[in-house]
Amino acid sequence: MGGQKNLYLFRYKGKNNAALTADARAREENRSGTAPKTLNLFLVDSEKRTISLEQFTQGILYADFIENMIKRNNPAEMNILDVYADRVGELLCIMHEKNSIHGNLSTRNVLLVEKVAANTQSSRKWLNHANIDLVISDFGNSCANASPEAKGQDLFILEISISELHINHPDLFGKIFESYKSHSRNNITEIVSKYEEIKMTLM
Repeated sequence: MGGQKNLYLFRYKGKNNAALTADARAREENRSGTAPKTLNLFLVDSEKRTISLEQFTQGILYADFIENMIKRNNPAEMNILDVYADRVGELLCIMHEKNSIHGNLSTRNVLLVEKVAANTQSSRKWLNHANIDLVISDFGNSCANASPEAKGQDLFILEISISELHINHPDLFGKIFESYKSHSRNNITEIVSKYEEIKMTLM
């Protein structure tokens, strides 16, 4: 991946190391094959309850990118939101097919990072999606779970987060969800059924 990288020290709160262990395990499990990109893990210190992660100084949160695009409201550029929504849906599908449950999915847990630095401060560089990697972060609530219910819950958490963060983009989750379903190869009917059941129960 491109972009300037620093070392980021993240300290976990709480009385045990469960979140720290889950984060570290999920990052390692999601680094192989076609799995979504995650921040590289360099060191786990269970005594100090810290993990040392790769940090990108030239990335942008997916959430911030969305809001910036909505504020600019340039019709010629708005299709890029659909491009990234499709990619996020695909990444989530890949993660779930590895039975990796994130547990705290949000547009604030996805980074846009340049593959090759454009050497410009212009925000237009994020429109060049072919040069952008999507990097998933914050696996503190993650677990390994193959059940359709766990995957449906993951989707519902993302939907709630999007509805709170992006009230001016009401179609966003629907586009991500359609991409997720179109890329899924395994038990998608059961996952969708569980998602709808959870949504009906909790909303």
